[in-house]
Amino acid sequence: MKYKGVKKLAEESKCLTGGYYSGEYMQINYDKTTHEVWGDYFVSLGQNSWNVYHDENIIRIGNICNPVTMAEIAEMIENSLAEEAYIKAYLQSCDDDFSSKREESGVRAEIEEFAAQKASSPSEKKDVKNPTKEDGKKK
Repeated sequence: MKYKGVKKLAEESKCLTGGYYSGEYMQINYDKTTHEVWGDYFVSLGQNSWNVYHDENIIRIGNICNPVTMAEIAEMIENSLAEEAYIKAYLQSCDDDFSSKREESGVRAEIEEFAAQKASSPSEKKDVKNPTKEDGKKK
């Protein structure tokens, strides 16, 4: 895939000569709809500054503190997209697995039955974990 702005970003990264301990770094971002990549420059010891883009199509690729090549930037983008796809697939499989197990075990029916019981007798409170007799002693 062809990414827009990779050459410019690689050129801009040449100013990062101090390494991690200098405090200067660039946050690399990628827009999945326009295929544009760009960097946000920061100076912060510990890399405690960043930009947040409130757009689901813009993803943060990572931070760099040394010069990178165009090929390295493209590889970082591809790795981030693959990781995002993997996480999305994993979360979907967990959700599907949870939904099927919940339906199989009848948890939904139990919850609905419990809610119906609570709705029919709202003034009566029962401690399900510690049931007691009328005199307050445990059964």
